[in-house]
Amino acid sequence: MAFLDRRTAWRSTLLLSCLSLSAACGSTSEPPVVKTPELPEGPWLDGADPKEVLASSFCASPQPGDSPLRRLSNLEYKNSLLSLGFASDLVESAVLALPSEPESLGFRNGASALTVTSLMAQKYEGVAEDLSGEYSYSCGTNADSACADQMIAEVGEQTHRRPLTDSEKAAYRAIYDQAAGFFDHEQALGWVMRSMLQSPHFLYRVEIPDAQAVTAVTGYEMANRLSYMLWQAPPDDELTTLAQTQQLQTKEQVLGQALRMLGDPRAESVLDFFRQWLDLDELHEVDRDTELYPDVSPQLASLFKAETESFLLYLLRQSGASYRELLGAEYTFANAELASHYGLAEVDGDAFTLVDAPGRHGILTQGMLAAQDGPTRTSIVRRGLKIRTDMLCQTVPAPPDTVDLTLDGLGKDLTQAQRLRQHREDASCAKCHGRMDPIGQVFEGFDAVGRARSQDEYKNPVETVGEVTDTLDADGTVANVAELAERLAGSVEAQQCYLVQNLRYYLGREVSAQDLCTQAQLTKYWRDRKLSLTELLVGLTQTDAFLYKAQRVDVPSDTDPQGTGGDQGGEL
Repeated sequence: MAFLDRRTAWRSTLLLSCLSLSAACGSTSEPPVVKTPELPEGPWLDGADPKEVLASSFCASPQPGDSPLRRLSNLEYKNSLLSLGFASDLVESAVLALPSEPESLGFRNGASALTVTSLMAQKYEGVAEDLSGEYSYSCGTNADSACADQMIAEVGEQTHRRPLTDSEKAAYRAIYDQAAGFFDHEQALGWVMRSMLQSPHFLYRVEIPDAQAVTAVTGYEMANRLSYMLWQAPPDDELTTLAQTQQLQTKEQVLGQALRMLGDPRAESVLDFFRQWLDLDELHEVDRDTELYPDVSPQLASLFKAETESFLLYLLRQSGASYRELLGAEYTFANAELASHYGLAEVDGDAFTLVDAPGRHGILTQGMLAAQDGPTRTSIVRRGLKIRTDMLCQTVPAPPDTVDLTLDGLGKDLTQAQRLRQHREDASCAKCHGRMDPIGQVFEGFDAVGRARSQDEYKNPVETVGEVTDTLDADGTVANVAELAERLAGSVEAQQCYLVQNLRYYLGREVSAQDLCTQAQLTKYWRDRKLSLTELLVGLTQTDAFLYKAQRVDVPSDTDPQGTGGDQGGEL
C-alpha cells in the first residue's frame, strides 16, 4: 500500500518541492549600482532626465533588477484551472476556500508575500483532490499505456506551461503505473492530474535564471509573462506556438503580441490593478448612518465599482486617453440609479453609460472616496492619506499609540476641518497631519456617499481650500478637487508614482535602484506617447525588467532541504 501512504505525505512533499524549487531558482541579484551624476540619489527616477539615465554607463547593458519566483495569485490560479477545462462552478467553489492573499506594497500579488504555507499547501491539496476526481481524458482507441503517455505530454505542457522534460515525463509515468496497480485507467490518470495540480511548476510562474549572467527570458517564459500580465491567465495557443517557434525573442515581437492581447476582451483583467490601487476591492458595502444618510441604496458599493470599472475600460480603449484624463475627466459612467444618486442628468435603465458630470473629476470623485469614509462622516485624514501614499508614493508614519484618534473634546460645534486644525496644534501630531489634512480637506465638497455638497453632515458650511506640501513639483494652495486634479496631473512626482505603482503590481515586487534603467525606459516611452494609459502597459513590456531576468545567486547548501545542490528544474 505504498501508493496510498503517499496520500498522507503529499502535503509535506509539496512544501519540500516548493522549497527545492526556490533553491533551483535561487535568489536573483545584480551588482550594486555605482551612482554617477546622471543617476538620482534614491531608488526612483523622480525628476531625473530619463535620456541622461539611459545614456549612463549603468544602462549600457540590460539591468532587469530582481526576478523573483512568483506564486500564482488566487485569480491567476482560478484562470489557470479554468484553462484546463474544469467546470467553472467547481473551480469557483474551490478557489473561494483559499486563504486571501496578504497585502504587500498596496497589492496582493507580491512575490515575497505569496508563499506556500502549510495551510496553503493543504488547500492546494484539497483542490487537486476534488478536481482530479472529476477529471477525464479520452484517447480514443489508444491502449491505456499509450494513452497515459499522451495525456502526460499534452496535459503536462498545459499545466507546466512548457513542454515537459524527459525526466518529468518519466516521473509522471511512474505515478500512473503505481496508481494503475490499485485503480482503473481513468482513476490512475486522475492521480497524475492530482500530482500536476500540486507541482510547483503549476503553482508558480517558474523561471530558471542563469548562474553566470543576466539573460533574456526564454520564449515560454515570455509567453507566461505576457499572458499573466495582461490576462492573468496562461498563454493562449498563439503565444504557445510563437514560443515553440522562437518568435518571442525580439522587442518587436513582444510589442506585437502586447498590442494584440490588449485588444482582446481578456485584457479587462488589467482592471485588477485599479481595483487594488483604488481600494475598490475592499469596498464591499457602503455602511452609513441611516439618519444622516437616508435613502441610500444598499447596492451603492456595487454601483461605485461599476462606475469606476466602466470609466476605466472606456479610457483604456481610447488610444489617446491619458493620466490627466484619469484624474480630471468631467464625465463619468452611470446607470439610472447612480445618476439619480449623484444628481446628474437623467439616465435610463440599468446599463452604465457615459454622462457629463460637471464638478466631478475622474477617479478622484468616484468610489475611491467612499472607501476612505466612515459611517457618520467623511474622513479628511484618510482621504488625504490616500493621495499622499498612493498617488504621491510618500510614506506617512502610523500615529503613536497614545494619540486620541477620535477628535473628541475638540469642540462639539466645530467642523471636522476646524477640529483637525486644533489637533495639529499638538506638536506630536502636526508633522504627519500637516501632510494629510490639507489635502483631504479639498474633498469636503463631497459627502461620505459621494454626492456633491456645500454643507457637512451637521449643516455647517464645508471648507474645500487646502494645500499640497512636501513634493518635488506640486506644492501650493488648491481651492477644490479640480485644482488638485490639475496639480497632480501635471506633477512629475505624481506621474512617476503612477508609473511606480504599475511596476510594483506587474513585477510583483518593490522598485529599487536596480530598476532605474527600466524606469527611464518606461518614462521616456510614456512621455513620448503623451502619458497614454494603455501605452504605459505596452511600454512596460519593452523594458529591461520585462525582457530579461537577473543572474542567479545560488542558495547555500545548508538551506537546501533535500540536499539537491540547487538544480531541480526537471523535478515535478
